[in-house]
Amino acid sequence: MLMRTRAFLFKIFLLAILAFTGQAFAATSEADSTAAPPSELQVSLLTCEPGQEVYEVYGHAGLRIYRPGHSDTDYVLNYGVFDFNTEHFVLRWMLGKTDYTVEALPYRDFVEWYKVRGRNVHEQPLNLRPDEIERLAAAALGDAQAAQRDGWTYRYNFFYNNCVTRPIDLILNSLDEGSRVEWPEPEPQSLRQMLHQFAAPVSTWNADLQDWLLGQEVDGNAPLRSQLFAPIWASRYMAQASVVRSDGSRTPLVAAPAIPYSLAMPDKAHDPVVWTTAALLALLLLLAVAELSGRVKHLWAGIVAVHTVQGLVGLLIGTLFFFSTHPSVDSNWLLAACNPLWLVAAWYVGRFHADHRRMEGHRLLCLLTFLILIIGQICGQRFPWTAIPLEAFLCVCAIAPHHYATQN
Repeated sequence: MLMRTRAFLFKIFLLAILAFTGQAFAATSEADSTAAPPSELQVSLLTCEPGQEVYEVYGHAGLRIYRPGHSDTDYVLNYGVFDFNTEHFVLRWMLGKTDYTVEALPYRDFVEWYKVRGRNVHEQPLNLRPDEIERLAAAALGDAQAAQRDGWTYRYNFFYNNCVTRPIDLILNSLDEGSRVEWPEPEPQSLRQMLHQFAAPVSTWNADLQDWLLGQEVDGNAPLRSQLFAPIWASRYMAQASVVRSDGSRTPLVAAPAIPYSLAMPDKAHDPVVWTTAALLALLLLLAVAELSGRVKHLWAGIVAVHTVQGLVGLLIGTLFFFSTHPSVDSNWLLAACNPLWLVAAWYVGRFHADHRRMEGHRLLCLLTFLILIIGQICGQRFPWTAIPLEAFLCVCAIAPHHYATQN
């Protein structure tokens, strides 16, 4: 019943706003533009602080469209709506084929939802001309109307087409001809570093997992347009941006400063990922010493176990690399170390570990993989902490004499 009531009120809201913008356009065409009264309609960019859930750690954004003094005309356009119940949702999300849509929510409900979860919502009113505000509102409300009437969706892309980039694109497309937005110089940071700013404070394991899945494309200084994927950073850049008019005049794009949100990274000294990496390296060192001294038998079983894990993890990395449209997953050098072919290597070692001649092929495989990983790092990809023990393991397998081949 509540959803029906909201849908009915939203339809009334759409009709009122579209009628208002239509009248405003008509009035603008009949009157001199310099004498046109200020538009009663207002639009703001809303930025929601990050939360603790995996899908909340990067924050959120929305467009507020309202008429001051009219509580019945105050809605937020939310472009971050998706349906978990969509058929094969998880598989479609993995392959980058998730469709999102837009929903109009009463402003008070939108803010209250975040407030009860301890997340502040910050507002930045847009400094645009009346006709630009009307075009922006008409475009956003047109999307919402199409979503409600025809099931309109857009193909979501985490970095380049999401809940904040779509409102920004609507803002840019609403400017008068000859006007443009002049952005500040972007911060010298990579997309991977930006991901860590939000994911690591909540879970360093989450950040490390992302590093396993994302490739070289997210390393290196990101252009400003790419950095706008994060609502917090989009808010900061919007606060510093200006609208430059055809006559050379300029005005701030928004009428509010960037939100005061701290992006503090966790202390590495207390990072469980770092300590786990150190522990794995220490274990590898002890096993290598024990293997060379001949005091431990059946080390080939450990190698089989590691290769099996490489192959199983490689099922995910390989699927993303070859079949997903998600950005940057197809530039991942870690595919060499984690792909389904390592399951074959695990069988090979288990079958021929006592045959020194045949195990030379295994040494060569480990050496080539190790060299590929080194090349990937030289080319600029930043590997996760937990990949370091795997690199060391491959190096040991490549250069150590196969003493384990005779340990039966």
